[in-house]
Amino acid sequence: EKKATNFFLASDYDQTEPLKQYRSQTSLGHQSVFQLERDQGRKVSAISSSVIREALESVFPSGKITVKIEQFDGETFDGDGCLFLAFWAGGSSMILWDGRNHIDMNLFTDVESNEFATKFVATFVKKKLSDFEIKLHDEQPRGIGRVVNFEEDVGTFDESDPDDYDPHWAKTIIN
Repeated sequence: EKKATNFFLASDYDQTEPLKQYRSQTSLGHQSVFQLERDQGRKVSAISSSVIREALESVFPSGKITVKIEQFDGETFDGDGCLFLAFWAGGSSMILWDGRNHIDMNLFTDVESNEFATKFVATFVKKKLSDFEIKLHDEQPRGIGRVVNFEEDVGTFDESDPDDYDPHWAKTIIN
């Protein structure tokens, strides 16, 4: 068994460039990816591309949000299933159904809100797709400046405010 002989602290490294990158992040949106699988023991509803479309349309309250939905299916490409693209002011979604028991959903909004994504998918499956359940839910921040953090985690940096938030690992170069 090997034991570590050298130990290093954050202060042992120059954190200037990482801090610049950290401060340069500008959030522009929130991406949520869902994978839904049909519970084989609960197959209760027949699924078709029209059922998937109805489920997608149910997410958008009539008259409140203008949404454009494009559908691609067996007439457009070879294979089972279908692809739906939906666009609205403030976001977009891509829904890919394999024609059987799997749905991939990619949701982008210009507002960081996991709550919106959770409600979106819950409404999508509520009526006609109740035998589908979430098997994967992943979230990523989207933006410029090599965004790796959500805005709520980073905040906005104000150089004129000495009490502005900086990460703990950068305290040695700031003080």
